[in-house]
Amino acid sequence: MPLGLKHRSDIPTYAIKDIYDRLSDIFGKDDVVIIGGRAVNIYCFNSKRDTHDVDVVVSKKPSEIEDFDVKALEMGMIPRTQGSEIVGVNDNYSGAQIDFFYKDNVGGVERSDILETALERTLTKEGTVRVVHPGYLVLIKYTAGRDKDWDDIRNIMRNMYNSSPAKFFKEEEGKIRKYIPDQEQLQLFAKELTNAMQVTGRLRSAFRN
Repeated sequence: MPLGLKHRSDIPTYAIKDIYDRLSDIFGKDDVVIIGGRAVNIYCFNSKRDTHDVDVVVSKKPSEIEDFDVKALEMGMIPRTQGSEIVGVNDNYSGAQIDFFYKDNVGGVERSDILETALERTLTKEGTVRVVHPGYLVLIKYTAGRDKDWDDIRNIMRNMYNSSPAKFFKEEEGKIRKYIPDQEQLQLFAKELTNAMQVTGRLRSAFRN
């Protein structure tokens, strides 16, 4: 039975873990990685990021899995199609919409890199899920470039890199240079990231005063 949640953004951690486990049963162990706003919420405990779906990178197209439709329905998930392709499922139990990302490039980052470097994160007592590496999550959000993506970047920087662009560049230099090899573009990225964090600092200071 559906959980009767008012909004899909209210999906609790135990439901996220349950969705993740059922998808892993279909696609395979270690073949599902949470990205997007849900990943931000998992990394950032103070995040109130409102997101109405669950975005996951998967290792293969649903069409490459034998009897995907049957397996999904058995798991309480209704496949959604766009043209001839299955692009996600609607979950009967939680009411969540789950979107699949299976193209070779996901938000400017190679799918293989996302799958290979994903981190396991604990969802309280419900156990662990695999989440896109925070370094790649920042790059994906930077590529998207919307206001809410910059809000996500600030949250990730505060929670994972002590609000320090220098710490981020030091720890993630290999990942950054792979996807931003041009020195001029790299300097622009560094400037924009630094400015974004300085704005956050000024806002916090103004609020305290």
